[in-house]
Amino acid sequence: MPTNSREKKIDYDTYIRDLPFSTQRYLSSLLDPDQLWKKFVIHVPKKVDSPNFQERYSSMQVKLFEESGNKKNGSSTKCIIEDWGTQNSRVKHLLKALTEAELYAAADYLSVKILRQDPVQRKTSATSFSSHSDSLPYPPSFSPTQNIDSVDEKKFNKDKDISELTGQSLPQSSVDDVVYHRIQSYDVYPSNDAMAELSPNSTIKHKNTDNYTKENKDNLPVIQPHTKTQEFSYKALCLITNDFDGRNLEEGGRVIGSGGFGKVYLGLPANDYKVAIKALKFDEDAKPDAQYEAMMTKQFQTELETLSEYRHENIVPFLGFSVDGYQKCLVYQYMPNGSLEDRLYCLHNTDPLLWQQRVKISHGTAEGIVYLNTNKLVHRDIKSANILLDENFSPKVGDFATVRLAPSGTGFSSAVSTKLVIGTSAYMAPEAPRFDISAKLDSFAFGVVLLELLTGLPPLDEQRSECDLLSYILENCDDTDITKYLDMKAGSWDIDIANSMYEVSRQCYENKKKDRVLVSEILPVLQKLVNKI
Repeated sequence: MPTNSREKKIDYDTYIRDLPFSTQRYLSSLLDPDQLWKKFVIHVPKKVDSPNFQERYSSMQVKLFEESGNKKNGSSTKCIIEDWGTQNSRVKHLLKALTEAELYAAADYLSVKILRQDPVQRKTSATSFSSHSDSLPYPPSFSPTQNIDSVDEKKFNKDKDISELTGQSLPQSSVDDVVYHRIQSYDVYPSNDAMAELSPNSTIKHKNTDNYTKENKDNLPVIQPHTKTQEFSYKALCLITNDFDGRNLEEGGRVIGSGGFGKVYLGLPANDYKVAIKALKFDEDAKPDAQYEAMMTKQFQTELETLSEYRHENIVPFLGFSVDGYQKCLVYQYMPNGSLEDRLYCLHNTDPLLWQQRVKISHGTAEGIVYLNTNKLVHRDIKSANILLDENFSPKVGDFATVRLAPSGTGFSSAVSTKLVIGTSAYMAPEAPRFDISAKLDSFAFGVVLLELLTGLPPLDEQRSECDLLSYILENCDDTDITKYLDMKAGSWDIDIANSMYEVSRQCYENKKKDRVLVSEILPVLQKLVNKI
């Protein structure tokens, strides 16, 4: 396997979060086919090095890993490694779990190819080690026909046969495809004990909605913008979404977006005031999961309470909610220009954003973040996919399911801790996995958004030498001049303004929290840049 001269030597005590991207991708190519990762995940301990083994993941969390893997370019294995990595687990723990799961191709890859040790010992009737034993298996026996060095790793880059290691083949989508579509939020869910403290509403019973779409179109409800939160009947929402038509808009349906917690539908009331309806995911065929239901309820309540109380020009306009039907729903004003992410990548052949628009979007987004932080709220999932654009391309910060109350002030001296870490890996500050919540999480993420605005590059791209955008810029770009990496689709940039935005971004994504600015501190600079346009 090719190695990067700049990479640190990997040993048993290396944190798995520090494994090179290529190593994680290779493991994914071995475990994702036929969902072999499901054999691995049940051997991941709740506490590493504990003499008493407890499974780390509940059935609900395993289901979420599976959903992530089913998305385009998704990998359940990678999600598990990233999540488990927040527990300070090391390569020796990963090797132990793989071996106990009898996933020998992956275990040998780590032991022989990465650690340069002997292959792992196979479980046989003569030699078997107790499940979840504390001793790590590093035995000497190995057949010459099993020499993993003879395997050409290049064959895993495309959908070729890998039967000599796993007996399986890769899925049709290449593991080298660029990941710049929807980036799933990176979630570490609370423990069973923490979930038990939540008090979810009773399960929503399914209602037969067949008669809703049969009503005369003249009976469509009228929805008007309102400063007070409104409660809508589920029947009314069924009427304006064509009974929650699950097809995409391009197919004649009503789905305009989707995420880990459900789908967003376009609603068309009688007065043509378009609305976006976020319906929480609910699988009526699945066995009810109390933890999953509690989590969904908590997310729903958080977003409802936050948006009902806090309103601002640069916060997505919230209209109301519905809780009397098959699924809980949140209703927003429809944003005709979609997300900043979609516009930066010209989804559906839309025109590129001009550089002047990008400068204004950066300022408006900062205004929204400052408003939240001033009110002692930390968004925790600022990213281009969560910044929506209205008809005038004015930005609106959205998706408040992850918001958390935290002290304001300096943004770091009075930070709070939490057992629930939510964010998105490409935008995540270094302290986030340590459960450290402060306004400076939003600063860091905003710095990455500024890089997206400047470069037009996706936050994650598997074909770059540095997968995440921030690492790529840090590795290749001059400290004071981003000219070489500007997105020229935006037009002829004012270089001074571009480099000023770049300097702002650098102040936002400082690695040390104490050196990082609050968004409120750089807001005046962005205002001056807007004034220069």
